[in-house]
Amino acid sequence: MDQSSSPPSYRLLHFLVWCWFVLAFLFSLRNTALAQVPVAFMAATFLAGAALVHPSFSGSARGLLFWVKRIQAVRSTPFLVLVTAATILLRVAWSMWVQTKPYSDFAVYHQMALDLSQGRPLLPDKPLGYPLLLAIWYWAGREHWPGYLLNIFFCAGTVLVVYQLSYIVSNSLLTARIAALLMALWPADIFYSSVLGSEAAYAFFLWLACWLFLIALNAVGRSQATRVTLIVISGLVLAFSDTVRPTSLPLAMPVLGLALVFGRDPDKRFRVAAGIGFMILAIAGSLALTRANLHLAPGTASMPSQRWGYIFFIGTNSESWGRYNEEDARLIASLPGDVVEKNVAALRLGLERIRSDPMAFLALLPKKFVVMWGDDTYGVHYSTVNAGRAISTSIVGLLNYASQIFWCLALLLGLIYLVGASPDPSGPQILLLLLVLSTLFFELWEVQPRYHHFLNPVLAIVAAKGLVALIEKTEVG
Repeated sequence: MDQSSSPPSYRLLHFLVWCWFVLAFLFSLRNTALAQVPVAFMAATFLAGAALVHPSFSGSARGLLFWVKRIQAVRSTPFLVLVTAATILLRVAWSMWVQTKPYSDFAVYHQMALDLSQGRPLLPDKPLGYPLLLAIWYWAGREHWPGYLLNIFFCAGTVLVVYQLSYIVSNSLLTARIAALLMALWPADIFYSSVLGSEAAYAFFLWLACWLFLIALNAVGRSQATRVTLIVISGLVLAFSDTVRPTSLPLAMPVLGLALVFGRDPDKRFRVAAGIGFMILAIAGSLALTRANLHLAPGTASMPSQRWGYIFFIGTNSESWGRYNEEDARLIASLPGDVVEKNVAALRLGLERIRSDPMAFLALLPKKFVVMWGDDTYGVHYSTVNAGRAISTSIVGLLNYASQIFWCLALLLGLIYLVGASPDPSGPQILLLLLVLSTLFFELWEVQPRYHHFLNPVLAIVAAKGLVALIEKTEVG
């Protein structure tokens, strides 16, 4: 589909995503992790990266092609075994070295899991999805298995899902392999694996649901029973992911709906029926799991700290740039009523804060974009701030630099892909819609850099497409 024949809605989406990548890249270059590094060193890093992929550097181009051909020469099964092993070993080595101790939200998850695994009364403060998974892990391992191992297995699962998902949306084995490698080597993902956060589980289940749904839509040659089964499973998986972090349904539904409209199955009636059935299953499953949540923890739904009113109120605080702050948290805790009543009151307080000073809220929007999309050093921060061993500030600074440079290069490769790509909703740009929706979503709610963790697979796929485009130019050159 060329630019001139693309409908206006596709061109608009393409333009919005292009603007997103430009802004995210420019703001990421201004991150303090890069400012603390000598300019000459940072310039040398980018020049080395450019030399690696640009056709004019003949020696490095031949080196790049050599490694690409090696990647292509490996059979699929050995490749997947190697990339999975690399994913696990890198994260196990980091987690054993840094020895991160649970604290803050992560200590809450840990304690909830211990209470569930030992049958003690539950004092909930978070959604039950992740603590329940952690409790099963603790119970199976008789509490001797470190919790971070569970997250590492979710990371490995996400790498495999990214491999399959990228192949579906790009129809390129090389793109799929590069995307899987990028996810396996993603610094923030490696560093954050030692933390008992719910992001790894959330990303795995969310993208597993998307992959299963896309398989069902695109498996034209399979039986209807098989495809319906895949749709049922994907809907239930998405519902469960919403109990891990209650944002799956509002973010994933439009993307899957777009995939539904532009699926490869010529039978439009099946696509419509599949989409309706998927949405019913996902919503009904989420409601059913919420009821189970209420049974385990009476008086709560998705838990106080992640209710919509709470995170909306936090996200309107211009002084904290929309990030978590103790002042707003204490104010919400002091409000009268149960969880639902506090949630409604927090929503009203947030709206009143905007009405009282709308210009401050408008000025807050670009700041929240910077917090959310201009920083990929969260993995280093959360894994080292309560580490079980002393880590020098120079090492932390170097790790932050590595994380941020990788993030910048991924954004740059995504831009390279978008420059040459046409506004085609049947390819990776289906997934890129999630970037636009997430940006709008978090402009209204509380922001933290780690909240974009679940979107790293999208960036890995798009960066892989950009790198493949450069490789093709190198071959021509």
